[in-house]
Amino acid sequence: YTHAHTLSLHDALPICAYNALLDIAKKYPGKKILIATHSHFIKGFFTKISNEFTFTSPLYNASRNYVYIKDQKVTKYIFNLND
Repeated sequence: YTHAHTLSLHDALPICAYNALLDIAKKYPGKKILIATHSHFIKGFFTKISNEFTFTSPLYNASRNYVYIKDQKVTKYIFNLND
């Protein structure tokens, strides 16, 4: 993504994760999509959408995280479900 290569990984990952999920949502509007990825991608995305998360926020192994996107905006999210 634009100029992400000039940023540190810590700064670039939230931008890339956010843009990647918005691109997927745009390509498949109204669809439920399963994405399997590693914890830093998940944390990168959540640090971009909310100040309540950091890269040191706890994240369970194999946890589920939900993101609802409508009209290229995050409308709801659920972080770190492990039930």
